[in-house]
Amino acid sequence: MSRSLDIKELEKALEDGTEITKVRFSKDGKVRFAPKRTYTLGEHSAQSLARDGFIIASFGQEGAENLGEVSSKFKKNPYVYGVEVKEDQALEQRVTELDSGWYVDVRRLNVVGGSHGNGGGGYSLGVFK
Repeated sequence: MSRSLDIKELEKALEDGTEITKVRFSKDGKVRFAPKRTYTLGEHSAQSLARDGFIIASFGQEGAENLGEVSSKFKKNPYVYGVEVKEDQALEQRVTELDSGWYVDVRRLNVVGGSHGNGGGGYSLGVFK
């Protein structure tokens, strides 16, 4: 969050990396890019969450699969919040957080991609058998 974004630097970092289901990763895995067509904001099934480009970019392939599995333990479907990106929009940096929706008594896994990283939110979730 402390460095400004530069598209040329981001492209260079992704140049020799890998691609998983159209999500691009730098060689060291620190830079990730999910094209808009690879993700959906809003409600998901456990399966669609595990295949979502934003989730894969945020948590990696294995992490996305694990989140899909965890989300199936909740009574309601998972939900992904984020920023609607418009063409030619100024670049913004955000962080991703997880929560269980306990504060609104929804009891679902929420993936929140619209945070600026200064609110102190986010939770570590456990799964009960």
